[in-house]
Amino acid sequence: MDKILQEIPGLRNSIQEDNSNSFDYEQLRCLLEGSQQKTQIGATNYYTKGFESFGRVGPITTEWNEGSKTGDMILFQNNEIYSNGGFSSIRANTGIFRGKWQYEVQLKTKGLAQIGFYNYY
Repeated sequence: MDKILQEIPGLRNSIQEDNSNSFDYEQLRCLLEGSQQKTQIGATNYYTKGFESFGRVGPITTEWNEGSKTGDMILFQNNEIYSNGGFSSIRANTGIFRGKWQYEVQLKTKGLAQIGFYNYY
């Protein structure tokens, strides 16, 4: 089976491997079916659905987590945030833990802005 898997381009990058260099066949089955996918972080299993990819946990559409905001800011439904001064901060509802990711931000006002990724570990 490992010989067959080696012939599939890009598969090794999509499947989580353990220290013995063997595949998680349950994860492979989920990936090939395109259904529910299993991802493990430490001892915790996460299940993602649909268009989500390995290395990402959360809903398909990333939005701001209003419960995590600090400072004086206003959130709008189109993912816009207006800070009324001070040093405001907020997190998104999606976590990333593997791979390369990018995001786009458009600053519409003057002033200080801090933008980045948060690492739980």
